Amino acid sequence: MSNVNAIAVATEGLKALVQRSFAEAAPAAIAGAKVGAVRPTQIANDFVGVNIFLYRLTPNASLRNEDLPSRRANGELARRPKLAANLHYLLTFVGDEAGLEPQRILGAAAAGLHAHSELTPEDIEELAENASAGSYLRLHNDLAQQVERVRFTLEPLSLEDLTKLWTIFPQKPYELSIAVQASVVLLEAPLTPVPRRPVLRRGIFSGLADPPKLASIAPLITPRTVQGARARLTLTGAQLSGQVTRARIDTDEPVPVVSATNGEVVVAIPDALRAGIHAIRVLVAQTFQSGDTTRRFELESNALPFVLEPTITTASPIAAAAGGAIEIAVEPALAPRQQVRAIVGNVSIRWTTPLPGPGVPGEHASFEVTLPPEVEAGSWPLRVEVDGATSSLVDPPEGAPPDAVPSPSVEVAP
Repeated sequence: MSNVNAIAVATEGLKALVQRSFAEAAPAAIAGAKVGAVRPTQIANDFVGVNIFLYRLTPNASLRNEDLPSRRANGELARRPKLAANLHYLLTFVGDEAGLEPQRILGAAAAGLHAHSELTPEDIEELAENASAGSYLRLHNDLAQQVERVRFTLEPLSLEDLTKLWTIFPQKPYELSIAVQASVVLLEAPLTPVPRRPVLRRGIFSGLADPPKLASIAPLITPRTVQGARARLTLTGAQLSGQVTRARIDTDEPVPVVSATNGEVVVAIPDALRAGIHAIRVLVAQTFQSGDTTRRFELESNALPFVLEPTITTASPIAAAAGGAIEIAVEPALAPRQQVRAIVGNVSIRWTTPLPGPGVPGEHASFEVTLPPEVEAGSWPLRVEVDGATSSLVDPPEGAPPDAVPSPSVEVAP
């Protein structure tokens, strides 16, 4: 693998190979021919030689799918992600047209690249040796350690492709040019993988590894607070009890359960859980006997989904003027990056949670939205949707007027 300087090092290597081809072609080559690497529009008027310009990068078709999954299920970095890339260069040949110097320079460069098409570790080390003391070629250059060597080949371009390529330089007249492809450069991001814990003991342990199984969950939709206490979920299934039974919601740390039997587990909603759609699993710790040694293992069940709905705590009805703003208090509080919408009648109003920063709280117990023109004067039911979970409405009590709306509601004045 190579670091982020690999592209620039490959360009420097191509320059060195072309310059070497001039030396090998002497005395037939153009004396004093140079190799540059600027945009074609920046080529000096007195320049004689070949200019190298990187105009495109594409994924390498052969190696792009060999990058194994770089992260574990919990998001930890398991290995550095790598990008297999091909580099596409435009080589422009400049000289005295009357003396056919561009053609002679093209002949020397093409013959040299055909004879030395591979950038070897020795070539890259020579680049580092010839570079200045503080150059990245000396300090941050590891292309020589790449297993796959970089190879340069002529890339056929049709007249149409060449015309399209030169149209990106409208102020530059066409010069004799060819395309060269460099393959392959393997780029790695400067990330540090998280190591797995080492194995403390090795051995063969016997026992009946019967994992817990979940069959149902009730309720499927629940607020966080019920009658002043945290709501509880009842999970039914099999093999749910052991020495220790815990519950894991999404990828959070496991929490203790309220009670556990072989067929039923009761879990209280954690205080930190946000509104949205979640998945819950049961973790059961069991012991296994291996000779005189007792080992403890924790088995994990399948996952079941449930919805933690937001609750509007603002007193109803909420008074507002047409086109005015309303403030809505909710429970649980809203966290950054949650997707939040207020739904007034059938009109959806999106609210973007601010990102945390100086002077910005880490959570928001209320939020304010402005009523759009679609919300006309009258009484409208109010709901809040957070990450796909929608708050509930309460039907009007018996004896209410026929035009009464469910609560919570918004009363919009004309």
